[in-house]
Amino acid sequence: MSRYLFPATTLMVAFLFAGCSEQEAVPQAAAAVAETTVASSTFPAPNTAVPPSKADPDRVLAHLKVLAGDIGTRVAGTDGERRAAEYIATTLRAAGYTVVMEPFTFDLRYDLSAIRFTDGSLKALALTGSPEAEARGTPVMAGMGRPEDFSLRDVRGKVVVVDRGVVPFGQKAANAQGAGAVALIVVNNEDGAFRGTLGDVKVSIPAVGVERAERARLVDLAQAGGTLIVAAAAGSKQTPSQNVVGRNGEKCEAYLGAHFDSVPEGPGANDNASGIAMILELARTNRRPGLCVIAFGAEEYGLWGSQAFVKQHPMAGVRFLLNFDMVGKITDAQIVGEPALQEKVLGLLKQAGKTGFRAGQFPPFASSDHASFVSAGVPAVTFHSGDDPLIHDPRDSTANVERASIETMLAAGDLAIDGLMTAR
Repeated sequence: MSRYLFPATTLMVAFLFAGCSEQEAVPQAAAAVAETTVASSTFPAPNTAVPPSKADPDRVLAHLKVLAGDIGTRVAGTDGERRAAEYIATTLRAAGYTVVMEPFTFDLRYDLSAIRFTDGSLKALALTGSPEAEARGTPVMAGMGRPEDFSLRDVRGKVVVVDRGVVPFGQKAANAQGAGAVALIVVNNEDGAFRGTLGDVKVSIPAVGVERAERARLVDLAQAGGTLIVAAAAGSKQTPSQNVVGRNGEKCEAYLGAHFDSVPEGPGANDNASGIAMILELARTNRRPGLCVIAFGAEEYGLWGSQAFVKQHPMAGVRFLLNFDMVGKITDAQIVGEPALQEKVLGLLKQAGKTGFRAGQFPPFASSDHASFVSAGVPAVTFHSGDDPLIHDPRDSTANVERASIETMLAAGDLAIDGLMTAR
């Protein structure tokens, strides 16, 4: 699930620009990963007790192990995401689909800002509008950053540290520069990181923000009279990603979808290897003319994959999209999205005795790929298992997914596909 608008999930992706990756231990060719896995005991052998037409939760869990375990972190634009795409493509081809990789680019925001000193460093976020610049100087605590705060101290040639509040960020920066400071550090007045903006104010000194928890360290550094290096380095770059599209027949009249990228912080088992693993199994057991499958890239950075897809393909006549996002750990099973389709899906589930689902909505600043289709006029919903405090966290590993939840969501998806595809 994308929480791309929420300040706490500001993208910090320094490793995207490094020359190597923690994923190098995994075989470099994603196709080889997929083919080896399918052929090995890691992937369950065909279960003769389970008819081919019946979705098998063990297969879902096996796909999930490859995606979140063997491949691991799948940040958009990285080798991990590309290997996952190749694995998905190989699996869909094995299920009888015609598969196309559809490349697109997205605007990747990065922030490599930092505060460095002799024996360590602090994380920082550039204030929007700050120049990409680096400055060196002795830190001075300067209150709220008002003109009178600076007039009481010698800040010329120094790094000023001010508290958030009272004075707008842009004015704090202008006041600091006017007093001769070489850099500005703003300390948050509440827990967590923040990204402020200088607004229309233009300055030439680097301006960054830090968490409230770092204030004591900065006070100690100011009292010690050491030297800080303040680097503001934030921006964006066009970055490649891809959607994986599996077609059965010449025309797609309905879609199954899920995103396969993860956040940088962890392997994204529930969010969203669970959804991808589920649509791979549903695709295997529901191969019908007109029902196509899309694995979306770059969802975590702002629904880029689904937005690219609806721009690249005509949406007129598409009957529905069933999207699966966080389906591996039920806390509050929901169908989220376009109301009419929401009602239809819930009706189908209730008719089949699946009463544990409700019509829901994502919290503020969160969304999923169904929203791109709804905006394009296509009825679309997301199957969602409810809030999970471990998503966007290193602990969202394969251990964070529950087999019982997979069974429930898989059966629900199967029922919805069958009911919607046969209804006219």
